[in-house]
Amino acid sequence: MRNKFICVLVCLTICIQCFSFIGFNSENAMAATVSISNGIQFKDTSGNVIHAHGGGLIKYGDYYYWYGEYRDNSNYFLGVRCYRSTDLKNWEYRGEVLEPSSAAELNKCNVERPKVMYNASTKQFVMWMHWENGVNYGQARAAVAYCNTPDGKFTYQGSFRPMVNSGVTDHGLPGYMSRDCNVFVDTDGTGYFISSSNENMDLHLYKLTPDYKGIASLVAKLFVGKQREAPCLIKRNNYYYLITSGCTGWNPNQAKYAYSTNLASGWSDLYNLGDSTTYNSQPAYIIPVQGTNGTSYLYTGDRWAGAWGGKVNDSKYVWLPLIFESNTSLKLPYSDSIQIDTVAGTITYRDDTIAPDLSDGWGLVFSDDFNGTSLDTKKWNYNYPWGNTHTNRAYCAPENVSVANGVLKIKAENKRHPNAPATTNTYDGTFSLDYTSGAINTDKKFNFTTGYIEGRFKMPGTTGFWPSFFTLNSNGGRPPEIDIFEILCHEPTTLHTNYHYGSSKSHYNKQTVADLSKDFHIYAVEWDTEYIKWYLDGKQVASAFRDSQAIAAAKDMYLIINLAVGGWETDPNSSTDWSQGFECDWVRVWQKGADSIPEVILGDINNDKAVDSIDFALLKKYLLGDNVLSDERAKKAADLSEDGTIDAIDFALLKKYLLNQ
Repeated sequence: MRNKFICVLVCLTICIQCFSFIGFNSENAMAATVSISNGIQFKDTSGNVIHAHGGGLIKYGDYYYWYGEYRDNSNYFLGVRCYRSTDLKNWEYRGEVLEPSSAAELNKCNVERPKVMYNASTKQFVMWMHWENGVNYGQARAAVAYCNTPDGKFTYQGSFRPMVNSGVTDHGLPGYMSRDCNVFVDTDGTGYFISSSNENMDLHLYKLTPDYKGIASLVAKLFVGKQREAPCLIKRNNYYYLITSGCTGWNPNQAKYAYSTNLASGWSDLYNLGDSTTYNSQPAYIIPVQGTNGTSYLYTGDRWAGAWGGKVNDSKYVWLPLIFESNTSLKLPYSDSIQIDTVAGTITYRDDTIAPDLSDGWGLVFSDDFNGTSLDTKKWNYNYPWGNTHTNRAYCAPENVSVANGVLKIKAENKRHPNAPATTNTYDGTFSLDYTSGAINTDKKFNFTTGYIEGRFKMPGTTGFWPSFFTLNSNGGRPPEIDIFEILCHEPTTLHTNYHYGSSKSHYNKQTVADLSKDFHIYAVEWDTEYIKWYLDGKQVASAFRDSQAIAAAKDMYLIINLAVGGWETDPNSSTDWSQGFECDWVRVWQKGADSIPEVILGDINNDKAVDSIDFALLKKYLLGDNVLSDERAKKAADLSEDGTIDAIDFALLKKYLLNQ
């Protein structure tokens, strides 16, 4: 019996160990899919901000290693930091693999864009970087360090200009200038170094020595005179791809790509990648993510804090999928977050060119369907908060705003209002007030910070009219101002989506679209702490990203709907059709994480989702003086006529409804 017991015990122990092992692997597999948010500072597994700016990544063994810049407040070199991760999200800090104490010339200097490559022949890790003397950027040298492990202390070999002994000079010094740089290992094991030269006018591609520690030859001068920097070189399906940025200092610009089947020649033209600011980022590195389902490619970029006056250590990261639509067509879509499965080798994302799914964590905080017979003055004010005039030639009057048949309508008239002064002085100039129109706003009745703003509108299509839907700062007007849309009606196929910020700065967008006067369309803005996105009928048409566009993340705003006449728009003329108005079907504002305003069914006073004799009795009691309507929802349900008062008209409407059921 004792032997049997021991045998059973041993078997149980083995089973437990097996299950534990299986469970561990299963847990890892399940944890493989991670979500990475964009436009933020990443943090390591200890909760500290990751400083790997201008960095590069390699995959070695089970880990991805990420190396990048760590600087002080004067932007001097404090170290090259190393992090490692299995899933590209949870990064373990491994230390500073290169420090000011590593060599005398690293004591006070600038080190930028460190990139590490693994040499399978020598089994060493070799780092290339851009080095400057800390005084000016005239040295423009490459620098090299190496190590036997990916996260050990690297030995600093020194800095130099490529081809320094060849007799060439570049801006007065021997050798070629070398600034923004990257490395590449071809499928045959040959190593390459690419960097900006000739004061960033050209890109130079160098073949490295077999140990990757020196320059063997200059392979090609690429895009001479094109001012490209931040190069990233990759290979896929026997095609080489070069991704670069323009040269605009800290401010982001349009990334471009080119392709070739030969590193030395045959490169295509440069093609745009991403939007006009590369989503407010600059390329740093492209890392293949290889797994059981194939290989995806991850764009890693820096959102440099220098663009908004910050230090390098305040910079943020933008990581996006690099999509190959074909061997010669690349796409870089933006998403607020991406999902990476390093086991499968997949990168997925929500297409942010489509309006957000409002059922996913968004609360409806403002809504008006204009179903009454007059403007709901609990939600809206007539005119502008400051008066009856704005930057155009119309004097606004309440009588030019009407609500009927579920539609808000603002009409303009070819006449001076009797209360209008001769002129109005605005920040856009002085205008004579020869016309009458209307405007409404939500100031002091609905003010908000960030959200998804949408409305369904139909534009007039006649010369002289300028309809707008926009937000203004609750603490004193403009700036900031977000224009959900502005339409100059002599050109109804042009949609203006603008943002005004700072003391005098503006971010202008305009798009050619279908004639907006032919039908109702849904116009929307997603206003976040990091970006503004504009949508037309659910499709993104423009965007502005935080910092270089100084998004007004903390400003309370209110809504304005108006119909201007003249001003920025062409003045009315003999062709102007004054019978056309500016119409709005509905307006809504949603906010992430907010509670939605209660749904109100007219007549359902007790909120049981039915309109019946119980509601009739409650309304009768209220009209007889018994305050049974305890909350705003009940009062809205009792106001069947939607005229802002609860009276005999509402009682008659409810009685009529119940008799006709």
